[in-house]
Amino acid sequence: MGQIRKIGQIVALMALCLVVGFLLAHPINLATADLGRHIKNGELIVSELKTAHSFSSVVYKNTYSYTNADFASPNHHWASGVVFFYLQKWFGFVGLSVWYIATFLLAFLIMFYISSKTVGFLATFVSSLFILPLLIYRDEVRPEVWSYVFVSSYTLMLWKHMRTGKKWYLYLLLLLQVLWVNLHIYFFLGFIVTGAFLLHYILYKNWYGARVLAWLLVLLVLVSLVSPLGLIGLLYPFQILGHYGYRVLENQSIFFLRNLHIEAPGFIFLEINFFLLIFGFMRTLVKKKVDMPWVWWLALAGNFLGLFAVRNLALCGLLSIPALAQNFGRMALEQKRPWVKTMPVYLAIVLVIIFSEFCLIYPSELGKAHALGLADGVLGPGQFIQANGIVGPIFNNYDIGGLLIYELQPLEKVFVDNRPEGYPEEFFRDVYVPMQEDPVVWQAKLGQYHFNAIIFNWHDATPWAQTFLATIINDSAWAPVYVDNYTLIVLRRNGVNEGVIEKHELPKSLFRFK
Repeated sequence: MGQIRKIGQIVALMALCLVVGFLLAHPINLATADLGRHIKNGELIVSELKTAHSFSSVVYKNTYSYTNADFASPNHHWASGVVFFYLQKWFGFVGLSVWYIATFLLAFLIMFYISSKTVGFLATFVSSLFILPLLIYRDEVRPEVWSYVFVSSYTLMLWKHMRTGKKWYLYLLLLLQVLWVNLHIYFFLGFIVTGAFLLHYILYKNWYGARVLAWLLVLLVLVSLVSPLGLIGLLYPFQILGHYGYRVLENQSIFFLRNLHIEAPGFIFLEINFFLLIFGFMRTLVKKKVDMPWVWWLALAGNFLGLFAVRNLALCGLLSIPALAQNFGRMALEQKRPWVKTMPVYLAIVLVIIFSEFCLIYPSELGKAHALGLADGVLGPGQFIQANGIVGPIFNNYDIGGLLIYELQPLEKVFVDNRPEGYPEEFFRDVYVPMQEDPVVWQAKLGQYHFNAIIFNWHDATPWAQTFLATIINDSAWAPVYVDNYTLIVLRRNGVNEGVIEKHELPKSLFRFK
């Protein structure tokens, strides 16, 4: 009987991993993603280290833009760029997709393992299934996947140390921290996870364990200086949002996005998850049965991050698994009716969760392609530009900057790219937005920068972008020559572009803008 149960658990977990992997498998759209810039970062860093044995300037400042080339912009995920560069070089974009999904599943399985060992498989499986909409919210290949793995690994190492007392788990954390600080800006979460276990020791008056983790925290801060950015890199997570001049969707809360009528399945599950967490935590306090305080501290931290910005929804889901499982498990154990604890009841709960999530997730997934590697035609703009000898200066919008960096560097620099921290706040406020809204400002900037081409992601739904596109399409001084599912290219009517325009000009009747 025990062997059958074990096989059933393995099959159920494999099925859940397959579902998560499938829902994360969306084609890479470089026209809106950061990935192209990350790969180019890695290429330049590797090249500089091989030739000059020093770090490339992309680690320290914005070298991709001709408008703010010397603006100080610490590249807090430079090592991720190197990893992405080699993965793409050796395995292509399909390999990058597979790597991202596999890495995410590793983080998930670590948290699942910890929870199942401390609470039980069934409660962990139910809680993991429940927070599925949170886990799949971030389906783009990004450096933040490192933070998912490191958060899970930190939890595993500190949990193992708490159970066994072996200090080599803590020594391993110092190595992981050095890697983390160079791979992603969320390395400060290592301090938070360690702090959760430190509070656990303090609550149980384990002063020896508390001293050990207090010293570990000090050492983690010190080794976080081991990066090309040094002290600047250590402090940057607490400063990066300070001079954003451009509102980024992923950094907004679900409440802000709902005011803009933007909704996703993960939003409602975040609210339910937060309610269940608070309910469960208060319930344990009333009953005075707080068995594993570190579980609740981590879940609270994850939910705070998730409520603060939607970019943290997957992280919130991962950190919530043990607390949710403990909540579900305790409620089941405290039931006096034996039938409540039976397999059919758990199966019924699982079926209800699956049905509700299917109704919410399926409509949003219906319009998305499920595949590995690049989206079809996404590299078309670069191929068109190079085939027709189109040159800059280029005016481009925020979203498409990463694609242009990937396709055109070092031949052409961009006007802007999708790193708000890479540009002064006043650049967005006084230049980028006004020149799309006001024809007078546009003409002034045209005289300053002498734009020869405009390359735009026409899906940009900001009011200024739609206003600008409608204006420029109807401007007789400019001619649209290329459009695909993502990108529009418009050339200035002059001697340089005359041949391309004559051959490729598109009729204005083709375009409609809100």
